[in-house]
Amino acid sequence: MKRTLIAGLACTLCLAVAVPAFATRSRTNALGAGNPATPNFIAGKVINEKELTLTDSANTYHLPQLLVKYKNSVDTDASSNYNYGRFNIRYALTDEAVLWLYGISSKWEPVATSPSLGDGAGNFAAGDPATVAGYGAGQEPTNHQLGLGFGTNLGEALRVGADLSIGGARADGTQQNLHNNTLIYFGAGLGFDLGEMNTLDFGLKIRFGSFNERVNNVDDYLPDSLISFTLLGRGEFQVHQIAKLVPYVRFRLDSRNVVGSGSVENQTGLNPNLKYGQLQDTIFQLGTDLAISPAEKVLIQPGLGFAYRGSLLQGNAIDQENPGTKQPAPGGVVEEAYVLIPYYGFAAEAKAFDWLTLRFGARQVIQQTNGNFNPPANQVKPPPNDQVPPSVESHFSTVNNWLTAGVGINLRGWSIDININPQFYNNAVFAVTGTGGVFGTDFAVTYDW
Repeated sequence: MKRTLIAGLACTLCLAVAVPAFATRSRTNALGAGNPATPNFIAGKVINEKELTLTDSANTYHLPQLLVKYKNSVDTDASSNYNYGRFNIRYALTDEAVLWLYGISSKWEPVATSPSLGDGAGNFAAGDPATVAGYGAGQEPTNHQLGLGFGTNLGEALRVGADLSIGGARADGTQQNLHNNTLIYFGAGLGFDLGEMNTLDFGLKIRFGSFNERVNNVDDYLPDSLISFTLLGRGEFQVHQIAKLVPYVRFRLDSRNVVGSGSVENQTGLNPNLKYGQLQDTIFQLGTDLAISPAEKVLIQPGLGFAYRGSLLQGNAIDQENPGTKQPAPGGVVEEAYVLIPYYGFAAEAKAFDWLTLRFGARQVIQQTNGNFNPPANQVKPPPNDQVPPSVESHFSTVNNWLTAGVGINLRGWSIDININPQFYNNAVFAVTGTGGVFGTDFAVTYDW
């Protein structure tokens, strides 16, 4: 009995030390076999689940109650050049409470222009609510985001956290012209320790967007509800002395509506009608990983999952506005599409030396996209045809494989994570092969104390 207890404690220690205490999104990109910013990565808005299932500071962007695990550190994270990436500052106010300051500078998320799904092969015209309504979206995307968060333990088995971020862009032009936008994210999380080995965590994200376009000092286009919310959950359950099950679920609703005020058109008498565009996205993601630590400082994490994204785009085509209503004209653009996405793969990480960690990830993604597109009425054919083109149906499937690799370097409190460019191994050193290429696609630098 005593030997069994000692073995169990030793294996638990292995799991605890297999993953660095402070890590980054660059690490999850290397182990997750992809970057969620890649446009075609699992149909766009479906996240890299390794940001949830790996024990990593990147978890806090989804579950802020986990801040209490990552005290006293600073980092620049997932940076590919000097004007892309994010920074994090975490400071322990007490042993049970952490304050978090972060900033994002990138093509983070647009306020109004969110592309519809399309079919992945260009067989019908994917669009977004802004372009359907005719709005130029002059300052998209929001690329200066500043956030503040807080996480704390309430007792021995309960964790809570919250964060708030705001960003925007503004451009004043000539003749009292103005383009600006604002994006606000609020997040909250609640976590439970179920005994000494198991945990449950839940998170909520709410997004509000707004913009304004003024021409000759008069409103031209305005937002009409730009909002989304996300619910997600994650568990960690010990199923063996060297393994734990990490299931997760995520659900998101996203609605973006753009409307023309009609003010400018009324002044000139050109067109008093409203132009309107709407996009509704529904995203569901479900899966599980199995985190295995067969030896000290070694992690093998296979996983599988399923995702769904449904997309509905509708609005008034140019010159086909519907008078006096915020609804699509009879000949307005209507696009309905959905994609089914099963995926599976694994991540592996091991310390080659005390200062060097090697990583790689692999996954296969199957995407089955189905869609229907009704062309606008202004595409009516001239006589003798005199008819609207028929609606276009599209069914498209593809299978993608992703392979990634990375390294982690740890020296005297400093950590450097590099998501290595997969082509580097083919191109190698330019002086030897004569073939150029970058070494890493993104990197992160962390200091903890």
